[in-house]
Amino acid sequence: MGIKVLLVDDEKEFIDALAQRLELRGYDVQIAYSGIEAIGIITEKDVDVIVLDIKMPGMEGIEALGKIKALKPGIEVVMLTAHGSLSEAMTAMKKDAHDFIMKPAPIDVIIDKITTAYEVKTLNEQRNKVGKPSKADS
Repeated sequence: MGIKVLLVDDEKEFIDALAQRLELRGYDVQIAYSGIEAIGIITEKDVDVIVLDIKMPGMEGIEALGKIKALKPGIEVVMLTAHGSLSEAMTAMKKDAHDFIMKPAPIDVIIDKITTAYEVKTLNEQRNKVGKPSKADS
């Protein structure tokens, strides 16, 4: 099974096309069309990496990022926007986003960001396991 990716964007055609391209490359893809829907998904399913649009109606991406990190701090989040600015990127990074990319981005760039985010998540999980005593040590 591939990396579990959650794509979150209100642009249905864009996110559906991106999901198909990632699935063809072996990724396990879930889709949400809003921040609220994304939060519902992560409470029910395991996700490794989220690609999250900043500009969405209702709950904006920065707000969703804060809620996602509060619920599941181990999930790495790559922010995605066509309307990005340096201040939004800085805000996202301060809220623990893994990275920030501008739309339209080539599929290779998106894959690279997802892969790097997954590697960071895996490394963090391994570090956390090393620091915790096993049941046999108790």
